[in-house]
Amino acid sequence: MSLSLTHSWPLLLLPAILLLWWARQTTLIEFHRRQINLMVGARMLAFVAAVLAMTQPVLHRDGSWMSVAYVLDVSQSVDPRAIEDGIGWVEGAVAQAESLGDAEAVRLVAFGGNAVGAAEPDAFRTLRVADGLVAGAVDRSATDLAGALDRAVAALPPHHVPRIVVLSDGRDNAGDLDAAVERLELDGVRVYTRPAAARREDGAWIDRVNAPDTVRAGAPFEFDVRLFSRVAADATLRVTSGNLILLAEEVRLEGGLQEIRLLPIVDTAGVVDLQVELLVADDPVVANNIGQVSTVAQDKLRVLYVEGVPERSGYLLSALTEGGFDVEVTAPFNLPVSAFGYERFDVVILSDVDARMIDRGAMMSLESWVSLFGGGLVVVGGEAVFGEDGYQDTAIERAMPVWFKAEREPKDLALVIALDKSYSMVGDKMAMAKEASKAAVELLEDEQQFGLLAFDYHFYWPVPVQLASRRDSIVDRIASIEASSPTNIYPALEDVYLALQETDAEVKHVILLSDGKTYEDDYETLVTQMRDNEITVSAVAVGDKADRELLSAIAEWGGGRFYFIADPTRVPEIFVDETQMAQGITLEEGEPFVPQWIKPVEALAGIEPDDMPELSGYVRTMPKDNAEIVLDSGGDEPDPILARWQYGLGKAVFFASDAKNRWAAEWLEWDGFGKLWTQLIRETSRADDFRRPEFTVRREDGRAFVTLGLLDDRGRFRNAERPVVTIDIGGEERELSLHQVAPGTYEASTPLAAEDEMSITWRGDEAAIERHLLRDSNAEDRYLPPDTGRLRWLAETTGGVFDPSVQQLLDPAGQTVVRPTRLWPFLAALALMSYLVNMLLRRVRIIRADT
Repeated sequence: MSLSLTHSWPLLLLPAILLLWWARQTTLIEFHRRQINLMVGARMLAFVAAVLAMTQPVLHRDGSWMSVAYVLDVSQSVDPRAIEDGIGWVEGAVAQAESLGDAEAVRLVAFGGNAVGAAEPDAFRTLRVADGLVAGAVDRSATDLAGALDRAVAALPPHHVPRIVVLSDGRDNAGDLDAAVERLELDGVRVYTRPAAARREDGAWIDRVNAPDTVRAGAPFEFDVRLFSRVAADATLRVTSGNLILLAEEVRLEGGLQEIRLLPIVDTAGVVDLQVELLVADDPVVANNIGQVSTVAQDKLRVLYVEGVPERSGYLLSALTEGGFDVEVTAPFNLPVSAFGYERFDVVILSDVDARMIDRGAMMSLESWVSLFGGGLVVVGGEAVFGEDGYQDTAIERAMPVWFKAEREPKDLALVIALDKSYSMVGDKMAMAKEASKAAVELLEDEQQFGLLAFDYHFYWPVPVQLASRRDSIVDRIASIEASSPTNIYPALEDVYLALQETDAEVKHVILLSDGKTYEDDYETLVTQMRDNEITVSAVAVGDKADRELLSAIAEWGGGRFYFIADPTRVPEIFVDETQMAQGITLEEGEPFVPQWIKPVEALAGIEPDDMPELSGYVRTMPKDNAEIVLDSGGDEPDPILARWQYGLGKAVFFASDAKNRWAAEWLEWDGFGKLWTQLIRETSRADDFRRPEFTVRREDGRAFVTLGLLDDRGRFRNAERPVVTIDIGGEERELSLHQVAPGTYEASTPLAAEDEMSITWRGDEAAIERHLLRDSNAEDRYLPPDTGRLRWLAETTGGVFDPSVQQLLDPAGQTVVRPTRLWPFLAALALMSYLVNMLLRRVRIIRADT
C-alpha cells in the first residue's frame, strides 16, 4: 500500500493554519473558551481537509481482484453440441466463481466473423446469428479470433487481474492473431483456451489450394490441392478458369488429409483466376468443395529451332509445339550476327547443324547471348556434329559443357571405296572423286586397311584391300584411274562384299559413289547380307542423272548414309566425313545402347530409367571439368550423352545423339520423348527478365499486402520512387500509395474483409500489371478437428493454461494489480462537515459559562 499526491503545491497553504489559531486570541465572540476552541478546531480541520483534498491524494492498494471474460466461438465450423457444452462449462465456471467470491467481474462474448456481448451465459443460447454481417447478429461465415480477443479486453474493467477464456476450434480465418497476442502480452492478459469440437459432417472438402505467383502460358504448372475426407471414396478434381475446363483428374480419397498435385495448363497470358472443384458422390455439403486462387500467366517460352536436316525437323518440332512452346524454325545461315537478335527468344536449339553452315559472327553472338544475357542453348548431335571440321575451337564449343573431341584409339577399320569410273565421270567428277579417295587414305591410321574398287560395266581393284601405311603406292594407283564404259554397280558391290569378308577388321565400311543409272538386280538381298555380316554401306549420288532412288535404298539397307550432290567439289568433304565416322573416334553408331542415368534431374521427372529406349548412335565428346553429366553411354569408357552446365548468366546443354529417325528412331515412338524434351527445354530457358517488376499481392489477417520491386535497365535498385496502385473492391476504385521498405522495394497494405475480392493494378513504365485476390468462400465449411496446437500456443504465449480447470482459471498464480483509490472526495466531505460544525458552534451556545 502506498500514497501519492497528484498536486503538492496546496501544501504550501498549511502554514496559514497558524493564523486561525492566532485569531482565536482576539475573537469578540462571548462564548465559553472551550466552545471557542471547538470552533477554531473545526475551522482548522476544515482548512486542512480542504488543502489536502486540493492535492488529490491517491491510495494505492495491492491485490488480486479478478475479472474474467468468456469468449465463445459460435462460427459455422464448430459443432452445435460443442457450443452447448461450452455454454454449460461457462455457466458452471461463473457459478463456482460467484460462490467462492473469486471473480469481481464477468464478461461474456460470442464471436464468429464479428464479436457480440452477452449479459449472462444463458443469453448465448438466444443470440442472433447470420451467415454474413448483420447488425446485432454474430456472423457465422468466418472466425475472427483476434477481433474477439480485442472485444474481450475492451470489456474487462481496469485494475483487475484480467483473464480471458477462449472456447474455440482454433481455426481462425480472419484478423491478425499474432498482433492481438502481442497486445495481450503487453497488457498482461492471460488467455486460457479450451478446444471445441468441429462439426462431424460426413463427406469431403477442399482444405487449401496453392499455385505459383506466376506461370508460363502453354506449360504445365504445379497446382497443389489439400483435401480432407471422412471416408475413402473415388472423386474427380476439376480445374477451371472462367468457363474453360483446364484439367479433370480422377483421384482416390484415402480418408483424412492428403495433398494432391495437379498439372494444369493455361493457354493465354494474363491474370488467371483458377477454381478447383471436388466432385464426389453423396457428399452432404457441397459448399466446401470449391477452392480459388489467382495467378499470372506469362507469355509462352519462345524457342528458335535450327535443324540441319529440315525435312526431319517435324519430330522435335511437334513435341515442342505440343509441349506449349512458341517455336520458330529457321535455317543455319539465318542466325543473327548480333546478340540482340536473340532477345525475343528464351532458348536456341541447334540440331544436327553443320558448323560450316553457321557464320562465325553468328556463333560468337550466340555465345554472348548465353553468357551475358542469360539465354539458353541446346545443341543436339547428329551426323553433321562431329570431326575436325565441326565445332572444335569455336564459340559454340566454348559455351558447351563438352569438348568436341574424344581421346579414343581409332577402331580396327577396313574402308573400301567403290568408285564409278564410267564415261559420265570424265572431267571434274572423276578428278574430285580421286582427290576425295586420296584424302580418305590420309585420314586413316597406318594399321587400318583401305581398298578401292573402280567399276564401269566391269570392275577391277586399283587398290586391293591393304594397310593404309602404304600411302604413297595407294595414292599413285588412285591417280591412274581413267573413266570408260557404262555403269554396272551390282557385280562391283558383290566383289567388295567378298573382299571384306576376307578381312578380320572390327569395323567394315563401304563408300559407293556413282553418277548414272545401272542395271537392275537383287541389290536388296546383297546389301542386306552385307549388313548382316556387319558391313555398312553409304552411297553418294553425283548429279541429276544418278540413280538416286537405288543409291538411297542401298544406303538404307546397308545402315549407312545417303548423299545427293549436284556439285562434285563436295565429294572430298563427304569422303572425309564418312572416313571419320567409320573410324569411330568422334562418332559411334551401329551398336544400339540404352543411356545410363547418372544423376536424376527435373528434366527426367516422371520418366522411369527402365522405360528409356535404345539409341543407335551418338557424337563422342569429352566432358569439361564443371559439366554435369545426366546420361552417359555406359560401358567401361562411358561417353556423355546428356550434359549441361551454367555458362555465365545462361545455361547450355549438349545431347550427343539426335532427335530424329536416324539414331533416335525408337525414341520417337516412346511416350517419354516429348516429356523429356519439353522438360529439358524449360529447365534450360533463360530466367525471367531481371528488369521485369516483381509485383505480388497476398491476403493475410484481414488485410491485403502489396509489394513492388523495381530495377533499372542495368539491374540497379530504383529508389525514391512514389508508386501508386489502383485497388478495386466490389467495383469501388481508389488509389493506394506504396512506401519504400528496402532498396528498390515498396509496400503497402489495406483492410480486406474475408468476403471481399480485390483487383490491384500498377501502371508501370511500359504497361499496366494486374493482380487479383480472391475470397475464400468456404473457410467455415471445412470441418477439421480443433487446432489444439494453435490453442496451446495462444495459452502458453500469454501465460495461460490450455484446457484449464475452473480452479486453475481462478488461481491468481501470484499475479496482482494495484488498485488506486482517490481520497479527495473523502477529504472534501470532511472539510464540508467541519465547516458546518464550525457554523453550528458560531450560532448556537453549546457550553454555558457556568459549566
